[in-house]
Formats: sequence, C-alpha cells, structure tokens
Amino acid sequence: MKKSNLLKIVCGLLAAMMLMVCFAPFAFAEVEEPSIKANNAMLVSLNTGATIYAKNPDERIHPASTTKLMTMAVAIDLIKDLKETITFDKDASYADLVIGSSNMGLKEGEVVSLEDLMYGIAVSSANEGTNALAIHLCGSIEAFVQQMNAQAKKWGMKNTHFVNTHGLTDENHYTTAADMAILAQKVFADSRLMPYLSASSYTLPESNMNPSRTLITTNQLMRMNSGNYYKYCEAGKTGTTSAAGYNLVSVAKYKGMEYIAVAMNASYTENTVNPIFEDSITLYKWAFNNYSIRTLLPENISVQEIPVALCAKSDYVMLVPKEKLEAVVADGADVEDREQFVWQVETEYNAENPAHAPIQTGDVLGKVTIVEKDEAGKVIANYGTMELVAGSDLERSAILYYLHLIKTFFSNIIVRIISIVIILAIIAYIIFMIWQNNTRRRRRIARRIRF
Repeated sequence: MKKSNLLKIVCGLLAAMMLMVCFAPFAFAEVEEPSIKANNAMLVSLNTGATIYAKNPDERIHPASTTKLMTMAVAIDLIKDLKETITFDKDASYADLVIGSSNMGLKEGEVVSLEDLMYGIAVSSANEGTNALAIHLCGSIEAFVQQMNAQAKKWGMKNTHFVNTHGLTDENHYTTAADMAILAQKVFADSRLMPYLSASSYTLPESNMNPSRTLITTNQLMRMNSGNYYKYCEAGKTGTTSAAGYNLVSVAKYKGMEYIAVAMNASYTENTVNPIFEDSITLYKWAFNNYSIRTLLPENISVQEIPVALCAKSDYVMLVPKEKLEAVVADGADVEDREQFVWQVETEYNAENPAHAPIQTGDVLGKVTIVEKDEAGKVIANYGTMELVAGSDLERSAILYYLHLIKTFFSNIIVRIISIVIILAIIAYIIFMIWQNNTRRRRRIARRIRF
C-alpha cells in the first residue's frame, strides 16, 4: 500500500474518532435531566398526570404571588356576575399590604368591575385587587382565606396553608412545589380562569377615578418583547419576594403534549437577573425533546377474552379496544414491556357470570387502564382508560335461551318456595286420597262380613 493511501486512511480514522468524541456529549446531554436555578420544581404531564421532573418537591416554601392562583380559583366559584361593580375601599384593601407591593393602581372610591379585578390580579398581580375581591365576596379577608384553605384541603394540597390572599411573606403562609402542581392542574383546566391567566395585557376601561390604562403581564414567557418569550406557553402566574425568591407556575402545549412547569424559590439575592423564565423554558424544551405521543394500545389488538353463555357456536368472545390509546411517553421507553406498562383490565364477566349472547361487534363489555410501574411495582403514571368492545358477533341459541329462562325462573327463591309448597300439597293430597281409599275399602269389607 502506498504511503499516501495509508496516510489518508489514518487521517480518516482520526477524523471519525474526533467526530465521535465531539458529538457524543451532545447525544448524551439530550437524555440528562435539565439543570435549573430554581431550588424547587415540578414538571407534570397534563396528558397523563405523570411527574416528569421533580426537584425538592415536598420542601416547604413561600409561594409569593403564585398564591393568587388559589385566590382566583375560589373567587370564580363565588362570583355570580363578572360585570358586577364594587367601590374600592383603600383602607380595608391595604390593611395587610406593604408600600410598593404590586398593584393595579386603584384609588379610594373607584368603581371597578369584578372582571377587571380578575384581570388585574392575573396580569399585574394586583395585591389590593385580591383583598378587594375577598372582602366583597366573603365580607372579610379572613373569611375568604378560610375558603382558600378549605379548597386546598379538598384538592389534596397536604402541605399548604394560606393566611392572606396575595402571598406577601408570612411564616404561616406556605406551600410546596408538589402542592402548587396540584393547584396548577386544577386552575389551568378551568376554562373560566384561562382568559385571565393567558392574557399578555389588559386594558382597564376609564373609571370615575382613573383614565383608561393598559396592564402588562408579569409573565415574561407571554411577552413577545421580553427576551424570554416562549410561544408555546399558554398561561402562567409569577411571584416574587425576598423571602420566596423568584417563582413561576405556567403551562405550555406543543404537538398535542401539554405540561405544567412549577419553578420556585430561585434565590432573590444570588441571581441579579430573574432566572425563573429561563428555568421554565429549559424544563419545557427538555420535556418536548425527550417525550412524545406514542400509541400504547393499538386498535383491534386482542386484550382479553371473556366467557359467553347462550351461544351454540362459541363460549367466549375476544375484547378489543374501542379505539387506539395514545399518551405522552419517554422516547426510550419500551411500551411493549408488560411488566412496566401494565394493562389493568376490568370486566363484569367470569366463569360464574358470563356475558350473554346475542353479542354484536362493538358492544362495550369492559375497559382497560394502562399504568406504568417502577421496579418496586408502584404505579408512577396513569396513561388513560379505554373501553373494551366485542371483536365479533355471536348469535343466541333459541334452545339454550329457553333453557336459561326455565333455569332462571326456578332459581328465584319465591318460585322455589311456592314450588315446594305445591309439591308438598300434592304429596299431602295423594296421601290423603290413599288414606281415604283405604278407609272406604275397610268399610266395604266390614259390611260384607256382617251380612
């Protein structure tokens, strides 16, 4: 071999090795968990309810203005007419506020609608707006906060307690990232609240005390000129105090996949620039790049057979999914591994209680739920439930059907009792007739002997 050819081969091998070294870290980095500055975080798939990412999810933290998600959730159930107006009482609404806290610029005696208050709370995080709303709806801030805590308990937020409507720091006002994920799932699924939380801006109409003015969202993911704009973000709520740090609870959707990102407690002192928006984008991109919608249950696949009665041709029918079941799953997951992706089938039919013919293709006879389990057998994700239907037609046998009716008739306890009584009566009648006949015969014999 010529030296020149040998040199080319060696150079080619070296180049290939360099490419492998250079690109391998990037390929590996795609499956690594994201690195974020928030000290507490949750990433939850709304498609499945599965937690995709968690960082100190159960640590007690201050929620800051993300509190207002609960404030709005309670308020929307109490509001009967969004066009109803109130007259703003500054002294009452500012009773527990600090000077300079976020507000919507309401003035003493200003007439404002409940709808405008809701937009002010969601868009500009108006603290005086939350208190004004609470006082109007419940008579006092304290009574409204009681309802906030009751709702938190009802929704399973076990490590959350509120003492105010806005989120300013109090040692008894706390939550966790896991609880905020629960709250976010409820709030972002409420079509009554999404118009407020998805608004990037809102123009307050002219009032008796203020000219028309435009409020701009504090959520930079929804501000196109913010530098942190994320076009897949659908809604969110920020929160910032020195004790709580930077916080953001948001929801994003891309190609049918929907996630809630809870990024909280990013240090207020260690970060000169608010990192929570970049953290949220990092979480979303990581999820969208490493998870996808996959078919877990194809159409027409045989899931289970159940026994069938009253059919002469077959004593079972095969159950198939009504339609295919799709869910968001990690790209590398083996969805055909039945030990990990478990089919939980539920039907009312067994050997003692079979289905009865006639059965037509498509008749709903059960359901199947697909869950994912870890190595210990614990369910870590629920991917949904699909109805199971008959995969074929089964005709009913007339003979078997009438025999079944007879059997069913005589299996009734009342029928059985009546039948026994009738049989006993017949036996008694027969015995009586035999006795009577014997008596008559003896009498005839006796008369013959006398004569």
